[in-house]
Amino acid sequence: MGIFSWLRKSSYEADFHKVSVEELAELAIETQVRRLALAVCTNMTANALGRAVLRTFENGQEVRGIDHYTWNIRPNPNETGTQFWHKVVHSLMTEGEALLVMRPVAGQDCVWVASGFDLEQKQRPFAPNRWENVSVNDVPVGRTLSDDEVLHISAGAVYPGAALAALADTQCRLINVAQRSLRWQMGQHVKVHIDRMAQGDKEFNQTFQAIIEAQIKPFLESENAALPEYDGWNYQMFGQEKNGARLAEAGREIRKMIDDVFDFTARACLIPPVLVSGEVADSKDAVSRWLTVAIDPLAETIADEINRKCYGPQRWLRGDYLRVDTSGLQHFDLFANAGSVEKLVGSGWSYNDIQRAIGGNEIDAEWANEHYFTKNFASVKDGKGVTE
Repeated sequence: MGIFSWLRKSSYEADFHKVSVEELAELAIETQVRRLALAVCTNMTANALGRAVLRTFENGQEVRGIDHYTWNIRPNPNETGTQFWHKVVHSLMTEGEALLVMRPVAGQDCVWVASGFDLEQKQRPFAPNRWENVSVNDVPVGRTLSDDEVLHISAGAVYPGAALAALADTQCRLINVAQRSLRWQMGQHVKVHIDRMAQGDKEFNQTFQAIIEAQIKPFLESENAALPEYDGWNYQMFGQEKNGARLAEAGREIRKMIDDVFDFTARACLIPPVLVSGEVADSKDAVSRWLTVAIDPLAETIADEINRKCYGPQRWLRGDYLRVDTSGLQHFDLFANAGSVEKLVGSGWSYNDIQRAIGGNEIDAEWANEHYFTKNFASVKDGKGVTE
């Protein structure tokens, strides 16, 4: 009986700690600041990846078949391509990995983002992975999935959600300290000068504490109140002389601390902080760097996993593969870049090549696929060139 009572006690009894409303409010502020910063960076990354085009190739030539339609337009009956890739990025940023479940529906291969999954613990070192407790939209799949039934995309050993946990927690606590300091500075404070005769009363401490709780504290907290003044007691308000300046300065300091949380989060997500803060200066170079160090590697990771599982070595060797094209992520002004477009046409780009690069509409005409060179170009072997 003793052992079972001990087990019941250890299994069901819990320790309770008193938590004040102020502590709960501070915890809510910390959580919201972290969530907001990570949500901004996640949406920026997801919006960028959502604009990428997953181009499919067969025998080395680009084709727009059912695979192109699945990955770009309708990955499953309930989501668009943009919604799907937003969910993938959110899972990568918060959990460090994403599991895509492949399942045919009505004769078409479809893909879903798993809302929960675990790597099977009983694994042999060189055997393919198996995935258990897999759910889609919080609905369990009902069985363990083999590795060839899913696509597993990893963000690496250190992902933003894990890297930011301790750092953002420290910064948010500094924000709470600043807020408490501001509340104290902006509050009403009273000095009470008490005659020595009144202090000589044996019950002075109890009387003074009772007056504070019953009269002084309600007076300070109320918009309209009266405060009785006893013989030998002199009240003097202090600390309100520079409240306006203090409020403005403290507000700036708190804003800087919140901006620091966003800066740390952006750096953890490999996003230049100027893009998160909305600054215009050097934004063009910042976007280029972000695409190079963050978006392009993510696109390559996705393409590698799709090619590994969906195409395989034989098809890949004969030129069947998928490539995530991120060249059109930056806004392109056709008229501002007309000179550059003309040079591309003269360097061998066809009309449809240009339209594809800028996100325009291709046309089904023979001349639109022809390639042209200006007379400024000549073969190195000929050693001749026209400089018209």
